Amino acid sequence: MEDVIKRLADSKKQELDDGREEGRNWAMKEASYKDLKRLSKLDFDEVASPEWGRTSAYVIAEHMSPEGWEDNPRDNFWYYQVDDHDDVSDEFAQGFYEGAMEVWGQVKDKL
Repeated sequence: MEDVIKRLADSKKQELDDGREEGRNWAMKEASYKDLKRLSKLDFDEVASPEWGRTSAYVIAEHMSPEGWEDNPRDNFWYYQVDDHDDVSDEFAQGFYEGAMEVWGQVKDKL
């Protein structure tokens, strides 16, 4: 069982690391000032909690997508960010947020 736990823990960490890398890349290559400022206003820890019944990926999509995004999948923030936009894990979403905010933290005071 220890092997199973280690393998799954490694897989979970990989999701977080992959998300962090994608978030940094998005922030450095694609995001606008407005995108990063909007994402920075999201209190991620407060709203992405099980008690609200919403996943981290959903919270980011809801915050970053235009109004009515649930009616048109192409308006979903994740649609253009990841290949499997219908299955973004909480760990990936958390890493994405952290990676993007890491870049934002390094540049916001220089703008």
